[in-house]
Order: sequence, then C-alpha cells, then structure tokens
Amino acid sequence: MKTQSATYDPKAKTKFSTSHRKENGGFHAEYAAIVPDNYEHNHSKCRNPVTLRLYWPGTVCYACLWVGGKVEGEEIYTSGSGNAGGGGYCKASTAAGEAIRNAGFKLERRIDGVGESAIEEAVLAIAAAVGYPDAMLHVSHA
Repeated sequence: MKTQSATYDPKAKTKFSTSHRKENGGFHAEYAAIVPDNYEHNHSKCRNPVTLRLYWPGTVCYACLWVGGKVEGEEIYTSGSGNAGGGGYCKASTAAGEAIRNAGFKLERRIDGVGESAIEEAVLAIAAAVGYPDAMLHVSHA
C-alpha cells in the first residue's frame, strides 16, 4: 500500500475552534510526530512538530491539530479543528480529516470515515510535508 502524502496551502483559510478542546473529561487519544531536538546544551530531547488530539466527551468526536515546521524554507505554525457526529462510520478519522483540512493541509487520500490507522498515516505525512520525513509516531490513549 502506498503511504499517504500531504501538502500545505499557505493561502488556505484556517479554522480552529477552542470549543473543540475537551480536556476535562473528554480526552480520547493523541497522535504526535516525534523528532530529535538537540538544541539545548547538547542534551538530546524530542519535539513534536505535529500533534493531533481527539476528544470524545459524548456522541460527538472532536479533533484539534497543531503543526509547526518549514515549508519551502518558510516557518509555518498552523492549527485546525473539526468534529463528527452521527453514526455508521469512523467518527475519529472524520473529525481528524476535517481538522487537517482546516489547518490548511490537503492529503493525497481523504481519511474521513476509514479508521484510526489512517490518522496515523496522515500525521506522519503532515510531518514530512513540514520538513520532518523521518518523524516517528507516538500514540497515547485515555
């Protein structure tokens, strides 16, 4: 299977709603791209240029995405959020797909409704798009 790829549109209108953050009683999972960061006092540390969090406080799944890196030599910092309700499909990947689009990214293949493994591929694709092609994925669940 071909891996996912992502592109960033610096002219895209981003959309982030703080009401989608549900830390108090709604955290479901976090997908983070992890890379080495050796800047401070020669001590090896890690940073995460891409963080996608899912919140599921009830019947609606919320996603928030934060991205920092470089595209074509320019530093970018962007964020986006999304949500998905209803039933009969994977709400987590649908909310994540909306957050990714709302942060200004376009994926080669849409991930909406296809399962959480698609979220993992998307996070790594976004990391590669912002200058971190060798990022590792860290996933944590509530």
